[in-house]
Amino acid sequence: MYYGILFTILGDEMTPQPLPEQHFQKILVARKSPQNGCFASDGDLLYPPLSDESHAKPGTKYYFRSVVEPNKRSRYGWVKSTDQPFTLQEFLARNLKSTVSDEQERLLSRMLSAIAALADDTPVTGSYFTRGVERRQTELCFHKVFFYLESQRVGRP
Repeated sequence: MYYGILFTILGDEMTPQPLPEQHFQKILVARKSPQNGCFASDGDLLYPPLSDESHAKPGTKYYFRSVVEPNKRSRYGWVKSTDQPFTLQEFLARNLKSTVSDEQERLLSRMLSAIAALADDTPVTGSYFTRGVERRQTELCFHKVFFYLESQRVGRP
């Protein structure tokens, strides 16, 4: 569990106060489509598995994992709203029964934060991007995906 400290400056005193825990109301679910690299069953809850970002390159494919069947993966997930808001710890306790590392918690929190503002039924994927000028590092980002029909592609026969 993450705790931050927020200091309120009152004259010469600084009083530490814990930051409020973030609540989420959106999750990612699978839609089976083997031709798109989505092998998890329809409606399965998806989570982002850890990956070795130090060896990843931009363009490397990233796959979510099914909570129900962790050996099934999905290239894309679709945003779905939940009935009740939940915290990260509630999500972990309900869905990921095994021990989860701090790094896995941070990755899941990044994903849930990234999809929070997206509309239901929005397709999402993870992609690696290189950031930085002096110290370049590869980072995994979660983002919206646009699918185009073959007839709508410009400049392709």
